[in-house]
Amino acid sequence: MSVNNNEFCDLSHKEIRALQIPDTVAGFLLSPFHLNERDGYILVPTEAFKEMIDLITAHAQLIHAEALAQTSN
Repeated sequence: MSVNNNEFCDLSHKEIRALQIPDTVAGFLLSPFHLNERDGYILVPTEAFKEMIDLITAHAQLIHAEALAQTSN
């Protein structure tokens, strides 16, 4: 048996709401981690959190680029 040395971010529901991620996106991204909820915090492995932020950033950049394209037409 190997020891899992993951680092975790503990995110409260309030902090998750403050990220202003649409509920459907937040639910989808965080759903694998809801089993790791303790004392009102969801424990998310740090690497997974970084990946989530990258996905959200890429999505936001796409939306921004589409909005810019719409205004320039």
